[in-house]
Amino acid sequence: MATLSNEQIEQLKQQLKEKQEEIREIYDKLVEAGAVEMPDDFLDSVAGGNRPHRPTAITDTNWPKR
Repeated sequence: MATLSNEQIEQLKQQLKEKQEEIREIYDKLVEAGAVEMPDDFLDSVAGGNRPHRPTAITDTNWPKR
């Protein structure tokens, strides 16, 4: 396992955050264009629907927070 300094770790965390934001923007554009469908679980969570079970891992990647 590679050893990283605290500064390198913080830089990598910042890079990851920036890439996540970029991916969210791309995903949003694809959804708006109708090229990607939003999963039903995502729509339920936005609409405040009561789900009887935990969301799937797929839901966790559909950008619930900004």
